[in-house]
Amino acid sequence: MINSLRFIELNKHRIRSHDRVKMTNHLNFTLETLDNMINIKKVEMADPYNTWTAKPDDSYMHDPRSGSQ
Repeated sequence: MINSLRFIELNKHRIRSHDRVKMTNHLNFTLETLDNMINIKKVEMADPYNTWTAKPDDSYMHDPRSGSQ
């Protein structure tokens, strides 16, 4: 992602200005979204009351408290 932004910046003389701005904006928006996801995960993991964490397993139960499969 960062490499793509660098490539766009280094080759901006070859790209039409409105296309370059659009690509740069989309990449920056994607990076911002990923940063938000990381920050949300950090907050969720720091919550001392978060005792249930979703881990992939072989269980197909929709409600892990139900005890029936």
